[in-house]
Amino acid sequence: MRFTLPNVLDNDTKAGTSENRCKKNFHIEGTFAVPRPVPYGYEYFCGIGYYKFYPLGSKSFNSAIAICENDGAYLAILNSEAEMEVLRSIFARHPYLPRYAYLGFHDQKKEGDFVTIFGDPLSETGYERWLDEEPNQSNDNEDCGTMHRSGHLNDYPCERSFEVPFFCEYDPFLLKSYEKNF
Repeated sequence: MRFTLPNVLDNDTKAGTSENRCKKNFHIEGTFAVPRPVPYGYEYFCGIGYYKFYPLGSKSFNSAIAICENDGAYLAILNSEAEMEVLRSIFARHPYLPRYAYLGFHDQKKEGDFVTIFGDPLSETGYERWLDEEPNQSNDNEDCGTMHRSGHLNDYPCERSFEVPFFCEYDPFLLKSYEKNF
């Protein structure tokens, strides 16, 4: 019998078959990563990932983070042009909304030093295309990250008097966590 092990197994996994009293047994020994179930309302884009758009939004960056966490997800982080195109296409379904949506990056610890909610430098994510003349720290009050409907990044106030839409991203195999140090 020939079989292929799925890629959710670690390199130390061993598998085999045996037969005892006309009964075939299949044995697997090792560490397994079983994906978590996809939360309600998340849309899958082949080769890119799972996303949920909250058009009704949140009045704060931290509240948006909490809503994503409640889903078992995180505030979306752009890692490629392809991922930006996915989020832009979702945003385009809602032309009546404000021009910006929160994403998972900020410079709350050090002005101009943008990092993801995981603490990774934004410059290392694979996507860092800003709107013209951005980031600009307008009114000395823009420390949180957003995406303009054009797909470009923008710095934006972390709290508003109105609801700001946002994107959550779900990764069924994510084991990384982050500290709320912003």
